[in-house]
Amino acid sequence: MKSTRSFASFLAAACAALSAGVPISACEFGDELKCPCSGAVPTALANDGFLSISAGHYHTCGVSPSGQAVCWGANWDGQLGIDSNASHNTPASVQHMNCNVAAVLADHSESCAIRADGSFACWGRAIGVSGPDLDTFRLAVPALSTEINSIALGSEHMCVLTSDASVSCWTWTPSRSDSGSGSISGIVGPKRIDGFPTGVLAIAAGYHHTCALTADDSVMCWGKNHRGQIGDGSNQDRAVPTSVLGIGRVRSIAAGAYHTCAITEYGALACWGANGEGQLGNGSTTDRNEASFVVGLTAGVASTSAGLYHTCAVARDGTVSCWGSNANGQLGSSGPSSFTPKPVASLSNVVQVSAGSMHTCAISQELDRASAWCWGDNSFGALGDGTNTQRSTPTRVSGLE
Repeated sequence: MKSTRSFASFLAAACAALSAGVPISACEFGDELKCPCSGAVPTALANDGFLSISAGHYHTCGVSPSGQAVCWGANWDGQLGIDSNASHNTPASVQHMNCNVAAVLADHSESCAIRADGSFACWGRAIGVSGPDLDTFRLAVPALSTEINSIALGSEHMCVLTSDASVSCWTWTPSRSDSGSGSISGIVGPKRIDGFPTGVLAIAAGYHHTCALTADDSVMCWGKNHRGQIGDGSNQDRAVPTSVLGIGRVRSIAAGAYHTCAITEYGALACWGANGEGQLGNGSTTDRNEASFVVGLTAGVASTSAGLYHTCAVARDGTVSCWGSNANGQLGSSGPSSFTPKPVASLSNVVQVSAGSMHTCAISQELDRASAWCWGDNSFGALGDGTNTQRSTPTRVSGLE
């Protein structure tokens, strides 16, 4: 994905407005950028469906096939990108994001979007600084020399994958090693992460760790490792990329809060790290610091998503299963937590699943449109069904407000 300006230069310009909780589009900064969304009218999602979805902590965001970004749920940090801090229990149109949005990412208390032209926008708590620290952070972020392809947000750090297949990260909390730096104090980065044997194809970020899928189909992780989320056979924090053990060749990766998962070349799913709620899916509640294969998912897995204390996967036949904590119905069924995968019985033709902190969402293809379904915690409206009622089975996301 190409961008017309560096992400760092956009970020520096956007920081000044982030404290107000207003989403800032890169096209608002600099006459050299085209703004095709100027004057665009939001499309009603009731007629348009969803292209993709992302479940965050207490909020959710999605993209319509027409390229419109919408968010719903908690909004105390402005993570919905609307003109107030009021929470919404149905989708609300994100300001300046009415068209040409290619992807959206909902994380803890922030959201980011990527436009089709490669420009970025972030809103909410976003980069984790506000008030008097803004100027300090702006001065600490130099321009990156290459364009940005994708981003990964952690609880207190951010990483970018650039067009030259390299990774750069920064953190805004002291004494973290998410950025790949051996000496971190205050705001550090962006710092290019070295130590990969080949180029990087994909990145994923947990609360305080980061992982990369490299071009030789291996996985390397770094950051906090107190629960074994690095997967190197130890519980020692790693400031540089470290190889995951016992997994073989990998096709895709996902990072939860304190655990990590990967799909192998044969379609098997393996996970490692925290397992107190059975989120590794291996039938136990013991943490693992090496890759452990998920029971019953040794082939045929198309995609996966890791949340706070639960994990979900989509099979190639369009079915979805979840495991781990079910305290809020996030597994899509009633009953206790499950240490092995449980089918989400009422969904079929699923093309994407996204596990948030205590809720889950999925996209299901229905004839000529793709609909969004969510289940689990709904205290702040993250399910988008017009209520604040917790659901243990999938409920359809409502249309745009």
